[in-house]
Amino acid sequence: MSLSEAIKFKIYEIVEKSPDWFPICFSFYKNASNYLIDEGHPSQISYKDLFLQEYVSGDALTSGYIIGQFHALIASQKAAFIAIAVPDVPLANSQREHNNSILQGIAQPFKAEFDGTSWGEDGIIEWDAQDTFAPIHPELALNRDIWRFPLEVGTCSPTTLWVRFMDWGGWARWPYHSQYIYLFAAPKQLRRMKDSLLKF
Repeated sequence: MSLSEAIKFKIYEIVEKSPDWFPICFSFYKNASNYLIDEGHPSQISYKDLFLQEYVSGDALTSGYIIGQFHALIASQKAAFIAIAVPDVPLANSQREHNNSILQGIAQPFKAEFDGTSWGEDGIIEWDAQDTFAPIHPELALNRDIWRFPLEVGTCSPTTLWVRFMDWGGWARWPYHSQYIYLFAAPKQLRRMKDSLLKF
């Protein structure tokens, strides 16, 4: 059984035990274009572009459930969610040098590198926690010198972001057509939620 199949199986188990999740999951999936973050600001983005720029459309129930989990953490401010400006939009994974040249102009204090290989994360975003420009959020109030999260560029599924959250406590998304990288970080919440989150 592949990892994506295992995630789907676990989510179906959860939803079958709590049928109220069915309409919630399908609503998040069906109406993803209508859910906006930073509405009215240059960094405005829909859940469709943030979560559903998929190469192949995923299962609506699985995707909707995962989006709902991220939505709950963001809406309750239990996760750090930061829009980070970059000079241009990303190109395809094959354009590694071009994408990395754009990332050279990422806003302080962040540093990012794009790899674009077929395996694992597309790249890494990091910053010095002691930098005067470092973002401040309760989820990032841990004793670390360097913060580092996986970067996913262009097409990406909710399942991939869920795995990154489980492995890293957060992720960064640079969607196609966007001049912003969106950082989601909730390492403390991950520790608290370990028993209830999907484990494989």
